[in-house]
Amino acid sequence: MGTSTLDAFDDRRDRVAHVGASLIIIESFYVVTAAYLWAQGAFGLPATVVPSSTRFFINLLTGLVLAAGLILTKAHRYRQLWGALPALVLAAAVAAGVRLGSFVVTHVLPDAPGVRWVETISGFVFCLGAGCLGFAYAAVRRAERLEARSAAHAAYQRELALRTLETEEVRVRRSIAEGLHGSLQQRLVIAAVQVDMFIEETRRRGFGDEDVEALMALRRDLDDIRENDVRATSRMLYPEGIEIGVVPAVRMMLRRLPTGIATRLHVGDALRRRDDPGNSEVRPADRLLVVRIVEEAVTNGLRHGHATSFDVRLDLEGESTIVVDVANNGAAVDMSRAKHGSGTRRLRERVELAGGTLDVGSDVEASRITSGEIDGRALHHAHLRARVPVTREAITGLGHLPSDG
Repeated sequence: MGTSTLDAFDDRRDRVAHVGASLIIIESFYVVTAAYLWAQGAFGLPATVVPSSTRFFINLLTGLVLAAGLILTKAHRYRQLWGALPALVLAAAVAAGVRLGSFVVTHVLPDAPGVRWVETISGFVFCLGAGCLGFAYAAVRRAERLEARSAAHAAYQRELALRTLETEEVRVRRSIAEGLHGSLQQRLVIAAVQVDMFIEETRRRGFGDEDVEALMALRRDLDDIRENDVRATSRMLYPEGIEIGVVPAVRMMLRRLPTGIATRLHVGDALRRRDDPGNSEVRPADRLLVVRIVEEAVTNGLRHGHATSFDVRLDLEGESTIVVDVANNGAAVDMSRAKHGSGTRRLRERVELAGGTLDVGSDVEASRITSGEIDGRALHHAHLRARVPVTREAITGLGHLPSDG
């Protein structure tokens, strides 16, 4: 929404609030007054100054004139009552004048002294009071609107900052992972070749295997560092398959587990459509967080629960939340460890920062029978369940936020 369009929309809302409230207030007062005067005649009380039916229609006209005056003077555009007071006085004076003129034209006012003055002053005071109260109502509505818009803008800025940091984190992780996988591994390979050359040269000079054992141990260490430590660290920083989608990345991570560990990956149709390989609508930062959740759940299940089977379920809840459920057949969860463990605690803080939730517990579900068969998840003893809010690649702005000046 453009600046001019939003300003015009706000101006219209302020005008409707001011004029509408003023009209309701003045007409409500006059309706009550008319009912009182009608009751006087119905119960045979002393005669009223003006017949109730005539007074009702004249007061209705007065309210409409007041509303027209408020619209023409644009009193709603002022931010303070003292600034709008001249416009309110003018509108009230015109409405009171029309009211008195209507009484004169209809010849309903008695010739008693001071009657016209009383009707004029009372009409002006009521119209001015209605205008002021309507202005106060419009000011309250304006303040509430601006406060809500300011809060929404602040929330948007926080969200934008968080997304920017997440994007930068993914970029840095990818850069470091590529550096580990590329230049560092290359230097380790070169170092290993140099050690091989040194070993061959040593042997050529007549030294035996026991003389070059230290060099051979160094050669094995270089291979181990390159094959295990560097690649493992690279995958931790930037998991394989993360550029394709969240489901391929989770699948590749599970495939790295030992063959003796059984794994099952269940993906909902809604998430499959959103996470189309190569054209995923899930941002890389959200993919990375989901992979980290599954990785933490599997690591804890292997380390603390000695699990041999994992059941990983991924699905899309609504249009903006990925549900991650990792269950295993390991030992029951030690809640004190789960609550205060550094890895799970940091991951929970990260998920909550993104607006999600993460829970760890035991006994996922009681045994239940579905179509005559016991649900396989009833055999699981420990689980980790998380909800991760996801957004599309682009974040749209909120438009111009006018100041209260």
